[in-house]
Amino acid sequence: MSASTQTSNRRVFLGAIAAASGTLAAGLGANAKTAKAAPAAATSKWDLSWVNRIADAKHRMVFDAGEVDYGTVLFNTWTWLRDYKDVYSAEADMAAVMVIRHSAMPIILGDEIWSRLQLGMETKMKDRASGADLLRNPFINKKPEEAAIKRGVIVLGCNMALGNYVMKLAATERIPEDEARAKIIASLVPGVVLMPSGIFAVSRAQEAGCHYMRSS
Repeated sequence: MSASTQTSNRRVFLGAIAAASGTLAAGLGANAKTAKAAPAAATSKWDLSWVNRIADAKHRMVFDAGEVDYGTVLFNTWTWLRDYKDVYSAEADMAAVMVIRHSAMPIILGDEIWSRLQLGMETKMKDRASGADLLRNPFINKKPEEAAIKRGVIVLGCNMALGNYVMKLAATERIPEDEARAKIIASLVPGVVLMPSGIFAVSRAQEAGCHYMRSS
């Protein structure tokens, strides 16, 4: 099988998964087991309570996404959750962390920002019906039972990469950067936790016992 054929087949497969099960969010809520251990002490504004949520899990994985890549990070996370549940029948003993950083940030931005910044063009994602660049985030607004955050997956966003989209919005709409940042923050998928950087997020998840999987 040629490399181009493999790439095409993967895109079709990942597209089907995203439509069926690999959804990022449809609302708030989680069924992850609450850990007994206290989270690591923090001396800054960053919320590290998620570390406590995964402390007692037997099976821990961090999925690292630096590119949108047609939602590979969602597919990998969904597959891991499905297979571990099938083998061990104990979803409460699983902790999945997704780190969204670098060029993968559109995954966690809402429809309004997708439209304003034409993120369909940036991500090369098209509307299946019309063939036009997507103006809405295809990874959100699905059924609650399909949503990763609803299922208890911890989704961490890179604040450094977020700054790039703040500057893009400020330049595009000719508004101050603090106003642009407020709009970008308001557009984040509910439940996403910002970390200083994706590098920090991946490192901290590994310190908490997560195995690592690159997912883009």
